[in-house]
Amino acid sequence: MKKILFVTSNLGVGGAQQHLILFANFLLDKGYQILVLNTNTNNEFAYRFKEGVEVINIPRKYNFDINPAFEIYKIANQRQIHHIFCDSLFSYIYAYKLALENDNKVSVIFHTTNYVDNWNYLKDLFVRIFLNRRVRLIGVSANQIKRLSKVLFISSKRFKLIYNGIDKEYFNFNIREELRVLNLRRQLEIPQDAFVIVKTARLYAEKNHELAIKALRILRDDYKLNAYMIFVGNSDGNRKQVIEKLIFENNLNDYIKLVGAKKDVRPYLAVSDMFILSSKSVETFSIAALEAMAMGLPAVLTNLGGANEMIMEGQNGYVATFENKNEYAKAIARVIKGENKLSNKEISAYVIEKFELNMTNENLEAFVMGN
Repeated sequence: MKKILFVTSNLGVGGAQQHLILFANFLLDKGYQILVLNTNTNNEFAYRFKEGVEVINIPRKYNFDINPAFEIYKIANQRQIHHIFCDSLFSYIYAYKLALENDNKVSVIFHTTNYVDNWNYLKDLFVRIFLNRRVRLIGVSANQIKRLSKVLFISSKRFKLIYNGIDKEYFNFNIREELRVLNLRRQLEIPQDAFVIVKTARLYAEKNHELAIKALRILRDDYKLNAYMIFVGNSDGNRKQVIEKLIFENNLNDYIKLVGAKKDVRPYLAVSDMFILSSKSVETFSIAALEAMAMGLPAVLTNLGGANEMIMEGQNGYVATFENKNEYAKAIARVIKGENKLSNKEISAYVIEKFELNMTNENLEAFVMGN
């Protein structure tokens, strides 16, 4: 039986972990034996693994506590696992000893383009020193590879580009049509004739909900558009209070609905008319955006990472800067006014054809497991 070890530093953060889970489930269905070693006690997303995926926590006490690396090395050798997949460059430090042995094939996937802060950048820059030339590197967008090559001093030729993928059985136009019959708008006190904008993202500072709030004020005041927003995602620290305060100051209490984290975001996508991301960092190739567009929603994304690799301007949405609220609001207004050329059904078909999950996972399997 083929075996693969996944190394992660957290199972409760975001896109990188979601990507790992989807890939692990795919390999499990193909008959692989899957072991996930998490150097953290956060298993928030672990419930998404299919039965048969084994998860072991080997928690580190601080960021560069290398003790888990020795335990991971020991477990991999005991179980004779020679294929190791790290969900970030930071996770690689815990597989470094395995990468030194010729029999082992170690892959690292990157889900970062612009770093949140200098500390996170310096962490990766430090780990990069230990990057063995034999380690296989994966990028999820062309813009990301270009950027990381520059800031981490790694040749772009070392990277394999494999876009994130969307589960077309779970996110598609027909499911949106089915879920739209639910009376969710009434529950949220949103008029049936309103234009609803949804954002599925944790309420973290880097996700920049402030920009979305300011843009909605412009849409309602300057463009006279009957627009509402739904924010789906949980809070980090006091972020919810910060966002609620800004909503109140902009007199938007009736027009922005904070619904918290949801295991299934599809009902909120289904009752919405478009999707936005207003992030000022972090985004590389947003799975959340792919999910929304697979359900037929046009999208306005900030110009980060691979946004312009999934958005065809004026076709399925627009890309705008996160530094200018007026420009961002204008891009949203263009969607509301119907300036997109693709219908909702065509948007769904385009995204599913170009960024389909099985294709992504097959490409990953071939690269990670290949000779």
